[in-house]
Amino acid sequence: MRTSLSDEQLSFLFGVCRRTIANHMNLAREDLHKNLVSQFINRNDRSVFLAHTTPMSKLLFDIPDDEACIVFDATYRLAQKSANYAGQKRLWSEQKKMPLAKPMVGCSSDGVVLYVFGPFDATHNDATILQDCFQRYANDMSTIHEGDTILVDRGFRDVLNFLTEEKNLKAYCPGLGQLNTAEANASRCVTKCRWVIEQVFGRLKKKFKIFSLPAHNTTLKHDLDSLYIAFALLNLFHKPILSDVMHEGIAQTLKSRLNVPNRLQIIVQEFKLPQLRVPFLAVEYTSLDNEENNRLIGFPELSMDDLYYLSLGPYQIRNAISYYAEHQKEGIFLVQKFHPRPKHPSAALNYEKYGISVEEPTLIKAHMKSRYRGVGRDSIREYYCTCESGARTAGCCSHVMTIVWFLGCAQYHGIQIPNPEICNVSITIHKTTLHSERQGDSQ
Repeated sequence: MRTSLSDEQLSFLFGVCRRTIANHMNLAREDLHKNLVSQFINRNDRSVFLAHTTPMSKLLFDIPDDEACIVFDATYRLAQKSANYAGQKRLWSEQKKMPLAKPMVGCSSDGVVLYVFGPFDATHNDATILQDCFQRYANDMSTIHEGDTILVDRGFRDVLNFLTEEKNLKAYCPGLGQLNTAEANASRCVTKCRWVIEQVFGRLKKKFKIFSLPAHNTTLKHDLDSLYIAFALLNLFHKPILSDVMHEGIAQTLKSRLNVPNRLQIIVQEFKLPQLRVPFLAVEYTSLDNEENNRLIGFPELSMDDLYYLSLGPYQIRNAISYYAEHQKEGIFLVQKFHPRPKHPSAALNYEKYGISVEEPTLIKAHMKSRYRGVGRDSIREYYCTCESGARTAGCCSHVMTIVWFLGCAQYHGIQIPNPEICNVSITIHKTTLHSERQGDSQ
């Protein structure tokens, strides 16, 4: 499983026939399933659930010590095309545009795999699969008690009523579309704890390369057993996945900001600032050490810890450099400073009217908005973005973090653009080029 070598390759390496290799593989698989898998996967032991519920999830979702938090998601096992049209139809995924099977996996909030079910047809959505698991594997899932917390992604939204009303569970998933502040903050709590299952899937495919490649159709019947064994080995040899180990106050900060309103959002929407151009002064950064622009913006220098406590996690900080690289591709990084003329309607903006008390306030506009005062992370008083999660006050989106990271941190330290050569490996055909060529042909 770790090397993804085929039976033919193994038979060549060991100097035995393929049938002998297959027989030994079956014996090893049966022995591991009997003596290893039963100790880690689909166990009827609730103490494991309770022991692996993290303090982060307990605090964010008010989970008492006698209740557990389980994260569910469906992964996929790629398969090869088959001449059996009935089987091919069941395995064909319109979303991925390839044949695959979908196992359903449940893990604790620290990444210990608790459940593995399926695999299911690719034609079923995640919500349908999870509801079927509660009915088909009722005995295995009896360790989930009423009042337990279930975290899922947006693909499970159709099963939320089943989980909450019929199973009396507390189920949460991120919101869809442009969210208001309360919805965006609640979604942040879910993603803060739900990310662990994505790490589990990544760890699976990294450690066991066989699961990152399409399965041969003749071995698909053994795939579930192999998946059981792989997850059991991960539970046995790998440490739990924990976030914010070096930042213990993140959970308390996130919890304290759940009901904080986004006052800057009100200002942006009331004055229609995204549509206004006149009251903003363009500041083009052609280099990081542009001292004149730095004095004009007056943005405070921030440490990585400051950025971490602003975003309440590392994800947005990692995204910031990629967003910067995308915008910097044209040679400039453009931000704008709010600087209306005295007679412009927006000059009447009174921050204190909206509950913002700042001496000499400055408003920064890019694709994201930000306002600040003082030194360090406390200088970032308000921020708002028009993206789906941009209204939240419990952390910030990646767009906001890109501007804050660039102005407050990256200018004072070196920037290494991730894999810049990738932009030069393929040819981009611009519509203007095609249009001019057609005009030349017609002449």
